[in-house]
Amino acid sequence: MRVRLPAGRAGFTLVELMIAMIVGLVVLAAATAVVASTWRGLAGGRSREGLERNARFINEALNRDLSETGVGIASSVRFGSLSSRNDTIVILSVPYTNGLPAPPHTFQYGGAPLAPATGSCGTYCVDVDTVGWDLAANDLALLQANNERRLIEVTAVSRSGAIASVTFRPETSLLQHEAAYARNLTLPNNGVAVTKLRVVAYWVENGMLMRAQEMNANGTPKGELIATGVDSIRVRLVFSNGVEATTADPTDGDGDNDWDDILALRVNAWLHADPIDQRVNNGQPVTRAYGWWFAPRNLRYEKNRIN
Repeated sequence: MRVRLPAGRAGFTLVELMIAMIVGLVVLAAATAVVASTWRGLAGGRSREGLERNARFINEALNRDLSETGVGIASSVRFGSLSSRNDTIVILSVPYTNGLPAPPHTFQYGGAPLAPATGSCGTYCVDVDTVGWDLAANDLALLQANNERRLIEVTAVSRSGAIASVTFRPETSLLQHEAAYARNLTLPNNGVAVTKLRVVAYWVENGMLMRAQEMNANGTPKGELIATGVDSIRVRLVFSNGVEATTADPTDGDGDNDWDDILALRVNAWLHADPIDQRVNNGQPVTRAYGWWFAPRNLRYEKNRIN
C-alpha cells in the first residue's frame, strides 16, 4: 500500500536536517556549559563558606578562652598567665566553682630548712592543707614559694585528716612555663602555697587545630579537635611598648619583654577548604589567610592597677 504525502508537504532536505542538528548541538553545549558553570559556582561557594565558617569558629573559640586569661592570677616577670611559642598558645587562670575561686592550699611544714629542689614528703611531694579541697591526679597547679612561681602537674594525692600530700611530675619545664624545681627552687617554712589552675592550650597537629584543657597521665596535653584544614598558625605576643615577639624573655636584660609586659596576642592562620573539590580551583585546595587580634581584659587591667 502506498502512502502519498499531500501536496506541499515535502520532507526536510538533508541540509536542513544537518543545520537543525548543528543548532541543537550548539544550544545543548551552551546549556551544558551554563549548568557546569553553575555547579562549579555552587561548589566554589560551598568551599568558601566552609573556610569562612571554620575561621569564624576558630576566632570564637580563641576569643572565648582568651577572655579568661589571668582570672585570679596576675602575671609576673618570669611567669605569665598567657604564653606562646611557635604555633602553641597556653592560657592560665584560676577556676571558679559556685562563684568562688579555687583556694590556695597552705604549705604544712615546720621542720628544718629544706634542701634546694626537695619537698616535705618526698623529693617531688609537698604537704598542704585540705581546706576546700579540689586537687586530683592530672590537675595543673601553681606552686608558689614567696615571689617564685612554678607550674606543676599533680600525679597523686593522699589525704590524712587536715593534711594532703601532693606529688607532682619532676619536669622543670611544662607548657612553656618553669615547673617543679626549675632554677633549683627552695621551699621555705612559710610563704608556700599550691593553687589549682585552669589551663587551655592550642596547637596545630597534622593540619588540625587542637585544643586541650586537661593533661594526660604522661604529662602531655589531652587534645581535642577544633578545626581541620589548618595549614599553619603564627602567634605573636604584643608587649606594652608595642613590640611583637614570638615569646617573652625575662633573661635578656630587656625589662619590656617579660611575661608581665604582655598586652595582646596576634594570631595569623592559613586555612584551606576541606575536603578538596575537583570542580573548584582546578582540583587544588582553596586557601585563605586570616588574622586576629586579641587583648584579654585581665592583662590590660594588670597594667593599669595601682600596686
